[in-house]
Parts: sequence; C-alpha cells; structure tokens
Amino acid sequence: MNTVALRGPMGAGEAEALADELQAELSFRRVTTGDDALAAGLVALGWSDEPLLLLGRDGALEPPEAPALAEEVPYGHVRGLRDEWLRSGAWASGEQQIRDAHEAVIAAVLHAARAERHELVFVPTDADGRARSLYERLGFEPLAIDHRLMKGTP
Repeated sequence: MNTVALRGPMGAGEAEALADELQAELSFRRVTTGDDALAAGLVALGWSDEPLLLLGRDGALEPPEAPALAEEVPYGHVRGLRDEWLRSGAWASGEQQIRDAHEAVIAAVLHAARAERHELVFVPTDADGRARSLYERLGFEPLAIDHRLMKGTP
C-alpha cells in the first residue's frame, strides 16, 4: 500500500503512527486527507504537502468554443508523441500555444461529457498551479482540496 487515505477524525501523531504501521516496509510514507488541520499538523511533523484541488462543472452547461480542434484517438496512435513529450523540455514555442492546447482538450472533454449527458464533470489540479485559472475561466468551480502528504524518499 503506497498511499493511506485518512478520512476519519484523528490527530497528526495518530495519523503518522498509522502510516508508519501500514507502510513499514517502504522508504517513505504517503497519505491523503481533506482535513486542513490534520495536513497542517503533519507538515509540522516534517511532512511535505502538495494540495490537490478538485473542481467541478455542471455537465449541462454549454461547452466553450476552443481555439483549436482536439479529438479522441486511440492511445497507441499517440504513444510515441507522449514519450517524446515526456523526454523533451518545452513542447510548444510559446505560452499562448500551451494555453490553447489545454483549452482545446478541455473543450473536447466537455463536449463529449455533454453528448453523453453527464451531470457533472470533475477535474483535479494542483491547488496552487497555473491551470486553476484556466479551469475556472471554463466554468469549473472549486469543490474540495485533498492534501497529498509525503515523508521520506520513494
């Protein structure tokens, strides 16, 4: 088990002891919690925190118009591109191209969700990341923050 989901009320010391017990054979400890106070307590004990923001959007809302076309293709068709992207530095020549590409992908997902009559679309993003403003501009609203905490080195 490499992540322990902490969902009940507990203190930081109790949470750390539980992670130590359940992840004793690992060189690191990893937990998630939606409890801000518990996350702060674990940070005080030396844990690092990467908050993940969950945003939601009403699936009945009209999807935005995208600045570029995006469509779903089989994964095998893009595996080489994905590998190249992961190994490279900047994959677009400018910030506007990167924003347009992200917006096109999100718009395509929202069109697909609407066509399938999904009532709500969720997207996770780093709570302090730059993508949050893009998602909010496209009609997503913050729903919850889940703290991803880690201690040690994987």
